[in-house]
Amino acid sequence: DMIMKIQNDQMNIVSEEVSIPPKMYNSLIGAGGKLIRSITEECGGVSIKFPSADSNSDKVVLRGPKDDIKKAKQLLLEQASERELHSYTAEVRANPQHHKYLIGKSGANINRIRESTGTRIIFPSDRDEDKELITIIGKQEGVEQAKAELLAAIQKMENVRECEMIVEQRHHKHFVAHRCEVLHKLEEEFAGVTISFPRSGVISDKVTVKGPPSLIEPVKNRIQEIVKDLKERVTITCEIPQKNHRAVMGPKGSNVQQIEAKFDVKIKFPDRNTG
Repeated sequence: DMIMKIQNDQMNIVSEEVSIPPKMYNSLIGAGGKLIRSITEECGGVSIKFPSADSNSDKVVLRGPKDDIKKAKQLLLEQASERELHSYTAEVRANPQHHKYLIGKSGANINRIRESTGTRIIFPSDRDEDKELITIIGKQEGVEQAKAELLAAIQKMENVRECEMIVEQRHHKHFVAHRCEVLHKLEEEFAGVTISFPRSGVISDKVTVKGPPSLIEPVKNRIQEIVKDLKERVTITCEIPQKNHRAVMGPKGSNVQQIEAKFDVKIKFPDRNTG
């Protein structure tokens, strides 16, 4: 009986070839052979043999019991099909200085593109010789969408010019006061331009203007006009009895605000505890 069983088992062992493109071998085998081992274990110890590295053959040989071979073949072809779908690749080139803007703060920009397109987007590392090359991997539709979004962002950045201008630090407060009110108005007036003043505590007269080349000079001219106006302003004082301050200011300072808006002036009352 034992001999018959061995004989039947041997008769049930078959070999079968499966055609799989050689370019997929590495991804199918998996890191440390994990993927192939998992298929082998799931299919009763089927032997799966890939062609040698120097061979151009696309024949993968499966050997084992018929039923297990059938299952292993199905799993291999499914894995190959999935990898083929996700193996579409495109490349985009961008100035390395632009990479951090493409990636965004904490990866916000690039993660949004990755999630919406279902792709992997790989930026060059310090070890890569080609520092401009960005690689996109995934399904063709998603890859092409991601590429289009990246190219649009790159073109937008390439159309941006950055320059510095000098604005005396004593005038900075005017631009950034009241939650950057004047600054925001300028950026609304010249859409697409960003204006950066030195951070609080930084001693510098340099102001950075960034945006489309056609708007850089008009923005600088507008800032210079505002600064000229600030330099021409004078300060006068007038005496009003402190007991009348509240009435003059009006509810929540409404009277003062109306006067300031009408005559483009700033009015400052002393603090209540000032003698």
